[in-house]
Amino acid sequence: MGIFTTKHKKSFEQLNIIGIDFDVKRSTRRKTISIKIEDSNACLYLPFTLKIEKILPLLNSKKKWIQSKILEQSKREQAIKRQFINGDTVPFLGRQVIIKNQKSKGKSIFLMEETLFLSLPGLFSNREFKIKMIQNWYRKQALDYITERVIYWKTKIGVDIKAITVRAYKSRWGSCDNKGNVKFNWKLIMTPEFVIEYVVVHELCHRVHMNHSIHFWELVRLHFPETASAKNWLKENEANLNIS
Repeated sequence: MGIFTTKHKKSFEQLNIIGIDFDVKRSTRRKTISIKIEDSNACLYLPFTLKIEKILPLLNSKKKWIQSKILEQSKREQAIKRQFINGDTVPFLGRQVIIKNQKSKGKSIFLMEETLFLSLPGLFSNREFKIKMIQNWYRKQALDYITERVIYWKTKIGVDIKAITVRAYKSRWGSCDNKGNVKFNWKLIMTPEFVIEYVVVHELCHRVHMNHSIHFWELVRLHFPETASAKNWLKENEANLNIS
């Protein structure tokens, strides 16, 4: 017996629904509804034959979320790029530190009180090199600081940790596997200390519960009562944690 397939169909249109302009993308292969914000545009992915009227209640329930995400992305895209000249600031442990450029024969970066000193030869004084230099400094500071906090909390919680690393993540702040390897987003070094404490506790509690069950969250809140405040801080400030 032969196998017969129907031709895959797609369609695209722009519609104003519930007062929001949507890019509506349909496909015969799609079985579910998806709402995404892409480049500050609201995108609606639908099964090919689904009528808009059927999903108006869903869209109305998501209206505030959609509007807030569009605004958030728009602000991010419109943000003025730092030039890393004297007086510019970058976030560090929840506060803004001031950049001070210094000419030198070698390359170095160090923090003294509230000033981040960048010492660079003229050849390396361009913006791209400064970004790379500051990011490398962030990574080292993050590893040193977070390692210290992991050592403290693993004893308090009573768990073993095999290895600690920092890396770049697009959509998470940390991870923990069943072997005891914990990884953290280096951008955490930009956040306040209580936020880092929460993420460390969160990941170490996964050594007890490798899930997000009720028992897991009870353990997290037992060790870190400010969990809700830390989660809210990350939600509200995540889009601003960049230096590029």
